[in-house]
Amino acid sequence: RRLMKIFWPGPLTMILRKKASIPDIVTAGLPTVGIRVPSHPVALSLIRALQKPIAAPSANVFGYMSPTRVRHVAKSFADRVPLVLDGGDSAYGIESTIVSFRQQGVFIHRHGAISIEELSEHVRIVEDERAPGTCETPGELPFHYAPMKPLRLVNGPADVRQQASSYLAFRDPPGPVKSKYVRVLSPSGDLREAASNFFSFLIELDRDDVDIIYAEKLPETGIGRAVMERLKKASRRHCLQPVDNLNYP
Repeated sequence: RRLMKIFWPGPLTMILRKKASIPDIVTAGLPTVGIRVPSHPVALSLIRALQKPIAAPSANVFGYMSPTRVRHVAKSFADRVPLVLDGGDSAYGIESTIVSFRQQGVFIHRHGAISIEELSEHVRIVEDERAPGTCETPGELPFHYAPMKPLRLVNGPADVRQQASSYLAFRDPPGPVKSKYVRVLSPSGDLREAASNFFSFLIELDRDDVDIIYAEKLPETGIGRAVMERLKKASRRHCLQPVDNLNYP
């Protein structure tokens, strides 16, 4: 309840034991459900008009990058959905932080818009003591949030090997970049700005006329940890075999 009072409405999803009134199709048969109260006025207006909770998965094809603009959704689903509700660009640029509650404290399943540093000011964060391969949320899959093109994490422009490539820079590069396309997440190196631009820029760089995307590493502090979590998963998509032995509790 403490976290609800502090971070709701906002980008914090809590995994709780579900009630019998929640259909299994909402939770993929799991005994828990992820609950969040959004802060966006359009989402809140929709909930008030419906007068019921909304089962809302991400508006993207499974495994692909999360949309942060309405045109991303429209292009991804084309004519497969009859209506897209435009609430403007995403305020945070990345998904919510997902947590569950253990006897010893709070466990983070997915780093997101609320950082571990912010959570640690109010609760004790516990380490992962589950069996290897345990997956309770899609955000914990070993590969996720990935572009169609292979993505390679690099320290800087000097690591670029192919000109037929896209380059996602954290801050303004100190010199020329060999890649065909370059986007800078934050010219000044601001992690919040970088996160807000992250998926939008990465979607732009996932083009047909490149062979690979190079992504510059970010500092793994604050919201930078969440961005790096997604980049690491994206970089594994083309080097891992499909996972068929995940342990869903």
